[in-house]
Amino acid sequence: MRRPILVLALTLTPLVATACTGGIEETADVLRSAGATPSVSVSASPSSSISASPSGSPSPTEAPIVVRTPRQGDDVLSPVIVSGRAVSASGTVLVEVLDAQGMEIAAMNAQIDCGAFCRGAFSARLAFFVPERQSGTIQVFEVGPGGSTEHLAEVEVSLVPGV
Repeated sequence: MRRPILVLALTLTPLVATACTGGIEETADVLRSAGATPSVSVSASPSSSISASPSGSPSPTEAPIVVRTPRQGDDVLSPVIVSGRAVSASGTVLVEVLDAQGMEIAAMNAQIDCGAFCRGAFSARLAFFVPERQSGTIQVFEVGPGGSTEHLAEVEVSLVPGV
């Protein structure tokens, strides 16, 4: 990962530059009498992008929760490993497996590896049972105030009975 390089530049008047040879006290006096104040400008180079702000909001290019595995349409056997990247206020997401009728057949909380308010990886291993092959859904979301569902990510899969 590249880190931005900060470039600091001081803008001083020529009067201040000549006063530097006379000592710190004289320089301070010159600055006060001239009404000049040094200015600092900061620029980042090379440009970089940040995926989440301290408030937990995602970058415009990535949703708050992204499921990497399993993928849309995958055949899923038990136990299924659900992984991805997320940002949440609590530092956790809830991962669920739903059967063809939308009933929860497995669920667990997964920790985001970097904690709260930062985009990080999560992974959960969920065991489930289905008597026959059927469509299913993997859901990952943040549990909000009062138990509300926030930032829901869904992946449609095929649930396959175990051997």
